[in-house]
Amino acid sequence: MVTPPDISYGNIIDVIVSPSVYKEYVASLFHRAFAVSDFQKIPVSWGRSEKSLRTKMTMPVSLTGLSPATFHVSSFNDSYKIEGEDPQLIFDISALSVSGRNSGLLKFDFNCIEKTSESRMQIFCWGDERDGPFEASSVSFIYENGTLIVLIGASPWWVGLRQVKGLRFDLDNASACRAFSIENIFLYRRE
Repeated sequence: MVTPPDISYGNIIDVIVSPSVYKEYVASLFHRAFAVSDFQKIPVSWGRSEKSLRTKMTMPVSLTGLSPATFHVSSFNDSYKIEGEDPQLIFDISALSVSGRNSGLLKFDFNCIEKTSESRMQIFCWGDERDGPFEASSVSFIYENGTLIVLIGASPWWVGLRQVKGLRFDLDNASACRAFSIENIFLYRRE
């Protein structure tokens, strides 16, 4: 039988992990303590206030011209026709040299064509050692047609990324629109 170590007051146990594991651990602690992942209609409100927010948004990085990978959608008259239960647009932005600290606001124009009900959008981000999205790195909100400004920098996962590799836009309710468009996508630094 092995005697367990004494971990009472005054005794310290050091656990050695790789820097990437430590970074994930710290981000998960910040996420549990401080993250807001449900923005309700704040992106709609901020989008309507775009003119007054312009002075607080600098150093834009444009995603215009990037062709997204698609899932459960097809191209349809400058928009995306929904053809399944989980419509997604996935943008590879690894070539843009974007860090989370330098781009905490995501602005884009959204149009839900033939909207039938109120619905939500979820945006995922990933980068550094991660090669794809994961639930804790997402934010969600209720969308409306028009300009939307998402404080993606509220996610500790986003802020900690030295190199953002991708963004994924998901519509939570595939039956809320017949088709949709997302245009004029920019990442801004918040001043």
